[in-house]
Order: sequence, then structure tokens, then C-alpha cells
Amino acid sequence: GFGMTDRLNLPSKPQTIRVLPLPEQGKPADFTGAIGRYSINSSIDKTQIKAGESFVYTIVISGAGNISQFTVPSLPEIPNLRFMTPEVINQVKNGVEGTKTVKYLVLTQEKGSYDIPSQSFSYFDNRNHPTLVKYEKSPH
Repeated sequence: GFGMTDRLNLPSKPQTIRVLPLPEQGKPADFTGAIGRYSINSSIDKTQIKAGESFVYTIVISGAGNISQFTVPSLPEIPNLRFMTPEVINQVKNGVEGTKTVKYLVLTQEKGSYDIPSQSFSYFDNRNHPTLVKYEKSPH
């Protein structure tokens, strides 16, 4: 009758999903597990400081994919600059879109002019047909 509930067990068929490993062919040495589609930008908060002072070097990786599940790219060694352990902030919306912001406190050890090379970032683009998936380098 109205207002009464009955509990029914309705069997369903088991479902199988096959998860393929990422291909080894074409996998870049700097790949850290990012899957999706991304871009990368970097900035510094000061361009002129005194020896012994610090500045903040920020990398922002934006896109759609497993944003909170990959590690950040490693930085090259730069003489007289000491990159401290970064603060990593993941901001994810809709489950997959968002940004990973990586902030390094950088200590200067000697006076001079230093260039921080542009950062490349490799990711696996899984949006294409399974036979066309490939690794990409983000524009920087």
C-alpha cells in the first residue's frame, strides 16, 4: 500500500574494466605521473635582492587530469641558489580541473646575476583514441 516500503534485491551483471599500463615508448625522463592536459607557468616575486636574502619562485601547473596525484618536476641545480622544500597547494574543482601551485623559498648565497631556466613539464595526454595517446611537453 501507499507509504509502505519493500526491500528488493535486484541482481546485476558483474562489470569488468581493463586498465592498461602507461606506454613505456616515448616516456620522457622527467615524467612524474601527470595524466590529462596541462600548461605550466613560473614567476619570481623579486628581481633584485641582496646576497643572503631570499625570494619566492612559484610554478603553477593548470589543467584537467590527476592534478593532486603527481609529483612536481625537479629543478636543476643552480650554483649559489638554494631551493628549499616547496609548499604545494592543490586546488581542484569538478574532480579533475584545477591548479597545482608550487612555491619555493630560494636563498641566495653569493652576489651575482642568476638565470632560472624555463621549466618543462611532461604529462600523458589520455584524451585521444587509445591507439593515439602520447606524452606531451607543456608549453612554458
